[in-house]
Amino acid sequence: MRWTCNCGDVELAVEPGDGTRLVCYCTSCQDFANRFGGGDSLDAAGGTDLFQTAPETVKIVKGQSNLSWIKLTPKGPHRWHTTCCDTPMANTLGTRAIPFTTVLAHNIDDKAALGPIVARVNRASATQNIDGEHGSMGKVIRPLLWRMLRSRLSGRYKQSPFFASDGTLIAKGVTVHD
Repeated sequence: MRWTCNCGDVELAVEPGDGTRLVCYCTSCQDFANRFGGGDSLDAAGGTDLFQTAPETVKIVKGQSNLSWIKLTPKGPHRWHTTCCDTPMANTLGTRAIPFTTVLAHNIDDKAALGPIVARVNRASATQNIDGEHGSMGKVIRPLLWRMLRSRLSGRYKQSPFFASDGTLIAKGVTVHD
């Protein structure tokens, strides 16, 4: 699968298959999308379509120099975006030691390859009623923990595209405390 920013200067390759698709309605996801002009990527209730996967399944094909991150809260994730056109892109933690990557699905070329949405989380922050099946956090957490364990035990967690070989972040960013 391919993820591209709105202007096409940044491209990711994302391996389908070993990931979990979910929609998050938290205010932090909503704030992130709205800060970077991605409000149109939110669903009608303010949800962000996400693909949670192992970091080693994501590759930066082009545009690494156009990446930056923002932390909206001191304990929140690093939220990656492009600097060329301010497209929200992905979420990671501040260390590659905890292998966690979530790619925002709005600019993935083949959403069918992501599989079905297994859960709608943080629904209390939704901007309107959410119809349909909500799934459960267990359908998100169990696969996440399994991927993290496999990534750590195999050593592949060191292949995160968002971290240099010495474990430092590949781009500069900012922490905002609103």
